[in-house]
Amino acid sequence: MLTATLGSYGSRGNVYAEANAIDQTAVDRAISSINETGVPNILTLYFMGNDHYAHKTAGDSDVVQRSYLKSSLDGHIGRLVTAIEQHGVMDKTAFVIVADHGHTNTVADADHAIELEGRSNMELEYLIESVCENGGCYDVKDTLLEASYSAVTGLNGGMAYIYVRNRANDDWTKPARYEKDVLAMANAFYQANQTGRYSGAAAKNFDFIKGRVDMILVRDTESSNTFDGPPYVVYTGKNAQGQHQTESVPSWLARNPRPGYLRMDERLQGLTRGHSASRTGDIILIPKYGEEADPDDRSYFGEELESWHGGISQDDLKIPLIVARPGAPKSATFAKVSSEVSAIPMHSDVPKIILKLLEDAPRRQ
Repeated sequence: MLTATLGSYGSRGNVYAEANAIDQTAVDRAISSINETGVPNILTLYFMGNDHYAHKTAGDSDVVQRSYLKSSLDGHIGRLVTAIEQHGVMDKTAFVIVADHGHTNTVADADHAIELEGRSNMELEYLIESVCENGGCYDVKDTLLEASYSAVTGLNGGMAYIYVRNRANDDWTKPARYEKDVLAMANAFYQANQTGRYSGAAAKNFDFIKGRVDMILVRDTESSNTFDGPPYVVYTGKNAQGQHQTESVPSWLARNPRPGYLRMDERLQGLTRGHSASRTGDIILIPKYGEEADPDDRSYFGEELESWHGGISQDDLKIPLIVARPGAPKSATFAKVSSEVSAIPMHSDVPKIILKLLEDAPRRQ
């Protein structure tokens, strides 16, 4: 397998030139390798330029991406096709073009972006580090080389993942305490989202997040002492007796319909099982992002960009799947692809499709 990539979001200079250079370099590297050693059995290219261009270019993200595909990627893919043709294996080659996500239009300014840090006393670090127990407060990892910390954030536009350390034993390899770590932090977010205040830090103002979070998801990995399996539930605050309250995702959605949150519970279950189970947050924050028709009403976690992804909205989920086999009838290709696509198509179907296509592909030495 040959993988050719070049990765950096770069500056906000000439965005098109930056994006085009990223994808041009990827194809140049692939063609150079093909010319040196021949066409490999599997060639993987990641065209990061399209994502970079969509993030930083104002306008409807679908229109922006289509423009870039036509003006940049079409030519680069054409160069790759020519290189494969010159090696005489076009009739034995299958092309699979797929994306890892879509894009949701956002407003690129500080009033819509919720970041880890930036504006003084106005970001997630300020709130997280206000959650204390017995005089000890959380310390967010906010620099790459910071060695000691008790909370980590993963901001990805349509979701934010919050990881908290078990403060009883300061051990990141053990699940956090559900009541005293996870729910205590979730309650801080809940209060701040509801009122702009948090009872644990009554003198502080958290209006930066007030009304901007749609759902707060938590999971109990302490009871089972494993990261693999425990489901996410919706945190709904404390009752009159001061007890933390949660509700299943299907139950919450039944009371608060979100038509754009497609197969949400099923997809969340996928995050909590297998190899990815230990990587997803103790808490997931879902902003008011995908269900809002007007981008001006959308909030997102991360830097100020013209479009984002990483959420559960329809625009984030829409991806293309293009399969072409120049040496095979279209009907045969369609049959092979269809045989591996689930009743409700999923991203995880793509590896199965590739393996199916490889059944007919002679190995190249």
